[in-house]
Amino acid sequence: MMKFVVALMAVALFAGVTVALPLEGIEERTDYSCDTNAWDKPQYCLCRKGYAVKKMYSVHDNGREDRKYTLTCEKIVPGFTGKDSSYPRETSKTNWDKPLEFNFKKYSGFMVGMKSYHDNGREDRRFTFFYTKIDTKNWELNNCKWHKMNSWDKKMDYKLTGDQVFAGIKSKHDNGREDREWHAYVCDLVSKTISCKTNNWDKQQYCLCKAGYKVKKMYSVHDNGKEDRKYTLSCEKISPNFVGKGTYPSHTSKTNWDKALEFNFKSSYSGFMVGMKSYHDNGKEDRRFTFFYTKIDTKKWEFNNCKWKKMNDGQKDGLSAYR
Repeated sequence: MMKFVVALMAVALFAGVTVALPLEGIEERTDYSCDTNAWDKPQYCLCRKGYAVKKMYSVHDNGREDRKYTLTCEKIVPGFTGKDSSYPRETSKTNWDKPLEFNFKKYSGFMVGMKSYHDNGREDRRFTFFYTKIDTKNWELNNCKWHKMNSWDKKMDYKLTGDQVFAGIKSKHDNGREDREWHAYVCDLVSKTISCKTNNWDKQQYCLCKAGYKVKKMYSVHDNGKEDRKYTLSCEKISPNFVGKGTYPSHTSKTNWDKALEFNFKSSYSGFMVGMKSYHDNGKEDRRFTFFYTKIDTKKWEFNNCKWKKMNDGQKDGLSAYR
């Protein structure tokens, strides 16, 4: 068993507060920093609250049989706050030479840091990962996929884009190469609060009107190169004194790739549309949609003069909906 010894202590100043930090053993560090480790030395990265790991960079040395890791933190989408009063949460410590896998999405969370230390006999590292939980009433993780980040002995240079976060991590060790291959579980962090912003190409789209409001306008433009649409939905207040019935909002099931979709909120739910969310896939060049709606009190309100109307032609502006 390796003896874990804290050999020296350093004194660091953070915002005028003196903090004692171990130079060798990192088990007791709690500062917010992300420095590249030296060969065979401890590695440590912890993002500040409101930030997330957005890039993982690493190089391998066949002589030392170790990796240097550089993690980069970036501020999360505006308005994000974690769910936990204590920050951060930690995984268990991984085992020498064994596969590792952590799915933070199962805990409604995402990765905010990592620490590790090396053993020259085993030529491997033991890792602990930091994560934070989201408030599932206001945020959600979707469009999640596993992505390979490196090959044996090769450089890792994996950067997230937009509102993506690391919602999982897995790795396997090879005793011959004395290295690890890494995969990341990448998700979009989506706000569920009341907002209607135009999406960027290939990025998630989200609109939800306030209670007592309805979707009044749907505008969209298509790009033949990116093979995607930007959507802009506008909300307006409903007739005075309108109060919806039941939980707000209700939502449909998620649509399928490349398939026709149809939801009749009037006939199926005695309701009308109050929002929409979607995400894009570059391989399928399509979006999966979920629609928000609210129910009416049929004792006080009714629908009439209902017709289907076409709103766009092919790849021109507009959408198709029932109003």
